Amino acid sequence: MTKRTVIVVGAGIAGCTIAYELASRGFDVTVLEASAEVASGASGNDVGIIYPRLEAAWTKAMDFYIQGLEATLALLKRLSSAHCIFERTGIIRFAKDDEDVRRLQKIIELLSQKVPNLVEFLDTNVIKDVGITCSTKGAIFINQVGYVRPKILCSTLIRDVSTLYNHKVYKVEYRGGVWVVHCDFLGSLRQLECTILVFANAYYASHIEQLQFLEPMLRRVRGQISLIQATECSAGLKTVLCGLNGYITPSVEGWHYVGANYDYHNLSTEPDIAGENHNRQIWCNYFGKESCLKLAVLPGRASIRCVSKNRMPIIGPLEQFSNLYVSIGHGSRGMISGPIAAKMIAEYIRPLA
Repeated sequence: MTKRTVIVVGAGIAGCTIAYELASRGFDVTVLEASAEVASGASGNDVGIIYPRLEAAWTKAMDFYIQGLEATLALLKRLSSAHCIFERTGIIRFAKDDEDVRRLQKIIELLSQKVPNLVEFLDTNVIKDVGITCSTKGAIFINQVGYVRPKILCSTLIRDVSTLYNHKVYKVEYRGGVWVVHCDFLGSLRQLECTILVFANAYYASHIEQLQFLEPMLRRVRGQISLIQATECSAGLKTVLCGLNGYITPSVEGWHYVGANYDYHNLSTEPDIAGENHNRQIWCNYFGKESCLKLAVLPGRASIRCVSKNRMPIIGPLEQFSNLYVSIGHGSRGMISGPIAAKMIAEYIRPLA
C-alpha cells in the first residue's frame, strides 16, 4: 500500500469535493457512503443555494466564506457539465428593517474594498420591478451566485472515483501506519485499509470512538423545503430571493423551491405540516398574503444538517492521530464551505505524499 491511498467517509458535498480534489492530485481514493446513493443527507436537496455568509465587519468567518465562494465558483467553472449543475441567477437579499438596511450598507462598503462588484444596493423601485409585493426599505443584489443541483454536482465530482454504497463505517483502527476501516455492508462485515482517512459524514463522524470528543461541538438541525407551483405573480422571477426568514428560487420546471426552517428539536426526516406552513409563510413574506390563498404545494424534503456551535465548519487534521482528517459541521452553507474545505484538506495531506 502506498502513501497515496485515501478513504473518504461520506458522499455528500463535503466528501465528494475532497475525493475530487485528491483524485485530481493523483491520490488513490475510495469513497464510503452509508446509504444507497450519493448525497442522501443534507446535500440531497434537488436545489441548493450558493449564498455566502455576509457580515458588517471583516471577521474570520467573513473571510473564510468569501474565499469559499471563490473556490466554489472556480470548481463549477472547471466542471465540463457545469451548465447542468449551476444557474447563475444572482440573489436578492432583502432588509427586514431600518437596522438591517444600515447593516447591508456596511456590507457593501466593506466588500467594495475587498471584493469589488460582488454586491450592489437596490432601492424600492428596482425591487417592485422584480414583482415583489413585500414592504421593504431596500435590498442588496449579490451577483455571480445562484443555485446548484447538488446531487448532479456530487455525482459529477466522484464520477471517476471508486465509490462503495451501503458501507456504514462503525469502527476504525490504526495499525502499523495503516488505517483499518470496519464497515457494515448490508449486514455483512467488511474491512478496508488506507494510509489516509478522512471523515466527511457530518454528525455521524462523532459516533466513531476516535472522534467522540467532537460531539459536544456539534448540533443537529432539521430543515424542510417545499415545492410551490409557479403562479402568475412568480413565474417571471429570475433571481433567488432571501432575507425574509427563508429563500425562494426562480421557477425550476414550473416549481419554486422554498425553505428552509431551522428546527433543533424535531429530527425526523419526514416532511411535516409545520415545515410546510413555515415555507408557505416564507412565500407570503415576499408575495403577500393574497398570493398564498390558492398555492399548489408539494411536501418537498426534510433533512438533518450538522452545524458547529460557533457556526464554522471543523476542517483539518486531528493532531492526536496520524493521517486522520475531518470536514464536518458545514450546516446550510456547505455549497460554499465544502469546496474550500476540500482544498484545505488536500493541502494538509500533500506533504505526506
